[in-house]
Amino acid sequence: MSRGEESFSFRKVSRPYHLYRHGSEQSLGSVGQAKFFSRTLHMNLPAEFDAAFQVFLLTLLLSLTFENLESLTRY
Repeated sequence: MSRGEESFSFRKVSRPYHLYRHGSEQSLGSVGQAKFFSRTLHMNLPAEFDAAFQVFLLTLLLSLTFENLESLTRY
């Protein structure tokens, strides 16, 4: 995903997903479930990301989660 000239990626190191700048190995923060049996989503991102971008990231993560669940139920 990108924002302006910057590119980012989600990586699932553990719970939750971590956000990285393209070409960097340093996590910028995290988005997602902190615990497996929790329904609560957490977002820990730097202040440089405005609210609209944070909502976009959360929506993207929810979409990825539902895609993963759907693929599990196919088999």
